[in-house]
Amino acid sequence: MTELPARHWRPALRSSRRNGAEPPPDQSARPAGSRANRAGTHGPEPGPLRRLLVRHRSSYVLVPVAEVESLEAAGNYVRVMSAAGRSLLMRATLSELDRRLDPEQFARVHRSTIVNLDQVRQITTHMSGDYQLLLKSGRVLRMSRHYRRRLLP
Repeated sequence: MTELPARHWRPALRSSRRNGAEPPPDQSARPAGSRANRAGTHGPEPGPLRRLLVRHRSSYVLVPVAEVESLEAAGNYVRVMSAAGRSLLMRATLSELDRRLDPEQFARVHRSTIVNLDQVRQITTHMSGDYQLLLKSGRVLRMSRHYRRRLLP
């Protein structure tokens, strides 16, 4: 993940908006829970998110969704876990992100977890009908019975 200070990306964003280019990178990177998206002030939402814009200390981090291993609910925030093991918090809800992410790449596996399917190595049964997902990083996530239809026949 690359941290970009706002001074690097704001001028390009302003320029692309002035020139009427396709939706600016910021549009697809804007957290689904941001005020602009909730209010609908930026028109229809574009296709699936390609990257997440996450505030980290005094700057913003652009996280390509391909680098995301999982998204986990953490109160009013979502914990973005990267495949490299980095963890960042963003202000959004899991359901908003679930709606905006590509369903071919991401699946809700628990009421508090969304996983990048490219990061899943193995699915095993667990007690009481639940399942466990073994990720390429070695992390293990729980998949509830309710969400298994997305991954299993």
